[in-house]
Amino acid sequence: MRMPGIADMVGEIRKLQEENKKLKADLRGKENEINDLKERIAYLKQFKPKEKDIPMKPILDVACGSKMFWFDKNNPNVEFCDNRIVPYHEYYPKRYIEIKPDTVCDFTALPFPDKSFKLVVFDPPHLRWAGPKSWLRLKYGCLDEDWPAMIHDGFAECMRVLDDYGVLIFKWSEVQIPLKKVLDAIGEEHKPLFGHCSGKNMNTHWMAFMKFPDDRR
Repeated sequence: MRMPGIADMVGEIRKLQEENKKLKADLRGKENEINDLKERIAYLKQFKPKEKDIPMKPILDVACGSKMFWFDKNNPNVEFCDNRIVPYHEYYPKRYIEIKPDTVCDFTALPFPDKSFKLVVFDPPHLRWAGPKSWLRLKYGCLDEDWPAMIHDGFAECMRVLDDYGVLIFKWSEVQIPLKKVLDAIGEEHKPLFGHCSGKNMNTHWMAFMKFPDDRR
């Protein structure tokens, strides 16, 4: 068996030194990722819903997004909810967005007791198709293929947290999904009282529902 020469040993040492440098670089990268994750978790924790800490305001918006149609985007009587947080930034030249709900949650599993609100606003995502990094998805959100179940469950949750004789305002844009299919998904047990069309092409629908006690249905 040939003993390794000086050149062989030097080459092996250099190889080990390069591997050591690579491992250290990988470790620094992982540490940076961990620190970024810790910062993200710390940021999100301030929005974590705790039922005992949630003030029972009279109005609930379960999918507020950037609060586009609210005159007062910080109305103290409204509990603004959304399933995401988007820091304030320019998403398009001279156009800005911020999504900063009071409570981060899914509208199909609201962290509120039954009959907590007098007025509930339900403006769910209305797009079925949008580019993964498009401004449309960023601004309006996007539904998945199981959207009928999501809309049905979200509407049921809105009605659960709505007080008796409370009002639910539902908004839908028929850009990709017809209103009839949405009402079918909501279910026959919930009928709108009245509604109104708006928008350039009159394809945005606003509807009012009321929650009647079980013995009035």
